[in-house]
Amino acid sequence: MGQHALGPYVVGMDDEYERCPFIPIFAADGGVVAEVPADYSGKKPKLTKAVRATADLLAASFDMLEALEAQEAAEQALIDGPDSQGYEHWQELEDRATELRRAAIAKATGGGQ
Repeated sequence: MGQHALGPYVVGMDDEYERCPFIPIFAADGGVVAEVPADYSGKKPKLTKAVRATADLLAASFDMLEALEAQEAAEQALIDGPDSQGYEHWQELEDRATELRRAAIAKATGGGQ
């Protein structure tokens, strides 16, 4: 993987700094990866459903990358053709990619951490 903060990432508890609310996104090591700011379109900043959905999507980014890499490995195994590991090896890779993809989608849409 690249030189980004290690995942998985998680959405933190609502926070506030100088009366400006935000939602932190934490890396696996506890460091802050991002802060999703409140919606400032009204008279007072609010942590709306859209802000929370954005936090979920950002937190799922590491999981999405992991799922894409797993899918790439499964496709490469299929392209390479049967080897000593055979069809079962490809199916294991494909099943793992499917599992990771579904988990990433659930996390991105607020259905999982």
